[in-house]
Amino acid sequence: MPSAFLRSASHELGHGFNMIHQSATGFGETGSDATIMTVSPSVASFVTANGGKFPDDIEFRFNKHVRHHLIHFPDIIVRPGGASWTAGHNTTVPEADQDRYWFEADELQLYVESQQKNIKLGEPLNLKLKLQNKTNYRITVPEFISPEYLYSKITVIDSRGKHNPMPSFVIKTDSGDFCDLDENGEKETLTSVFWSSKGFAFKQSGKHNVEVQITWNVDGIPFGVTATMSVWVDAPVTNADNEIASLLLDDEVGIWTMLGGAAHLCDANSRIAVAIKTHPKHKASMHMSKLSQQLASEKTKGKKEPEPVV
Repeated sequence: MPSAFLRSASHELGHGFNMIHQSATGFGETGSDATIMTVSPSVASFVTANGGKFPDDIEFRFNKHVRHHLIHFPDIIVRPGGASWTAGHNTTVPEADQDRYWFEADELQLYVESQQKNIKLGEPLNLKLKLQNKTNYRITVPEFISPEYLYSKITVIDSRGKHNPMPSFVIKTDSGDFCDLDENGEKETLTSVFWSSKGFAFKQSGKHNVEVQITWNVDGIPFGVTATMSVWVDAPVTNADNEIASLLLDDEVGIWTMLGGAAHLCDANSRIAVAIKTHPKHKASMHMSKLSQQLASEKTKGKKEPEPVV
């Protein structure tokens, strides 16, 4: 079915321009139809429900809503590679000329916490994100708040005031629905900050602020919460500190860490193995050793990620 394959290819090209799914579970954008940005099963259902035949009656066009975004979104959002997928889409203008509603702390509060008050160069920072409803009514929020689902945006601000965006290297596109957070209810997730397509989060010593924003849209109305925490990056004072930084502040090690391990990244595996062997008590080495053990345990249990829908 060449037309079905062409539709899928066109759909992925649309993602390249930061367009998102048109479906009941497509990151809040409803409106399944037979056009390009509706997911394949929904296209087939729509076509057959309206007396057509799939894939013959696929509409090879962007619908009015998507076309509006392509025309009116800022260039940096729709330019391929300009912004992480859906990151800019959460701005949702200009159909509704509205500012985002930022929840107050006594309504919906975001907590950003870490047991690591200071870290070494080459050591990832583990974070716990917690979203808590402090009202006596339900609030519609993203079902998942980890950065992989692209509602959460992490920015690291270094000691010189430079803002370093840390978009998630791993992107999960098909489990991004919304849910109602009950009164006094909460949801939390664990994540880490180390490396992204923008580079390393912590490249120098000194105080760093880690800012987290969660932004989403419900029926075209933009909402958001934000929180900040501080962490101190120790200056290297021993030969071990220098050697570990030299080994682990490597892009391939960064990719390995954010992928949760990868056998094909030979140089990364070699660097991590050397770090663990030569300086097993160093904080960064201990972190990498623990991550390696967790990965081995997950592989033994046969952990499986959700399959994507295109």
